[in-house]
Amino acid sequence: GKGVRAHSVIVAPISTKSRRVGVLLAARGEGPPPFCDEDLYIVRRLAEETAEAFENSLFHKRMQELTLRDDLTSAYNRRYFETYLEDEIRRARRFKSKVSLIFLDLDNLRKINDEHGHFMGSRALMEAAHRMLASVRGIDKVVRFGGDEFCVVLPETGVAGARIVAERIRKRILEKPFLEREIKGGAILTASMGISCYPEHAANKEDLV
Repeated sequence: GKGVRAHSVIVAPISTKSRRVGVLLAARGEGPPPFCDEDLYIVRRLAEETAEAFENSLFHKRMQELTLRDDLTSAYNRRYFETYLEDEIRRARRFKSKVSLIFLDLDNLRKINDEHGHFMGSRALMEAAHRMLASVRGIDKVVRFGGDEFCVVLPETGVAGARIVAERIRKRILEKPFLEREIKGGAILTASMGISCYPEHAANKEDLV
């Protein structure tokens, strides 16, 4: 359709401390008097309040995210896993879909701890988690289940799809040694994995795990 021609316009940037997130635009067509200084003040104040609300929302989201992630590896934590998996199974049940789990245990992390100390073991654990995170889709969730155990939650994925992801993770973990900068020759890590799928293997969260 035809556009409306604006005869008076105010454009105010919506900026947080770190970046510009948008603009607030006010326009008047023919008929009303053009914007005045008081209108400009009101729009500027509204843009400032919008930016503050946006920043507060972003801060709240970051704080919430921190409570759901493991401090060491940046993977999601067990607390998040319990609620998220329950929700995914409920959703899969409703839409007659599937959800799969890959449980993963790093086989020889203890050897790194024994030979090079727990600090190096923690560095290797961080590196392994980052390789896992780089191996999954955006909708998949990598969870640190405890110690050197991880779980990957794969929504809308059956056993065949989970095998593909598990193989991708296995190759990524083996593609090069860990701690190459810290240990001469680096350290080799391998992983053992198991797969379960709703509803093929279990009808609820507890049995799936």
